[in-house]
Amino acid sequence: MDDVESIFTKHFANNDRKKTMKFLRPQRQRESHMVTFFGLFTGCFVSLFSVYAILAHLSGIFRPNSERSYVETVYPIFSVFALLSLHLFMYGCNLFLWKGTRINYNFIFEFQPSTSLKYRDAFLIGTTFMTSVVAAMVIHLLLRASGFSPEPC
Repeated sequence: MDDVESIFTKHFANNDRKKTMKFLRPQRQRESHMVTFFGLFTGCFVSLFSVYAILAHLSGIFRPNSERSYVETVYPIFSVFALLSLHLFMYGCNLFLWKGTRINYNFIFEFQPSTSLKYRDAFLIGTTFMTSVVAAMVIHLLLRASGFSPEPC
């Protein structure tokens, strides 16, 4: 190892040992908490969606003789937010594949490299948004099941 360091210092770093060590020693990757939060929000989304499916089944929303106003009113509203989350997820997939194929999308779309979204950022925003949408759906279903409904105008 000492021989490799001395040869590299002599031929590639112009006898600068500090520069040699900068190239030869592995750089530590900066730890990110985004992976933790992405996993947290994904787990919350799955559990909330399971709770919503169970509550919807127990309240009988999907039975043929149940009132159609809930499905006709609430699902179009929440589907808009789900569509936005789907677009964020697809954008994150594009960023991930562009990074894997080494396409310089920052240059193509004229983004600043320091402020552009990375694929993990896009996935985190999408899962956070979808978790909040499903949480709102669960809260709405719980309020509806407890008999709380706004007075019609």
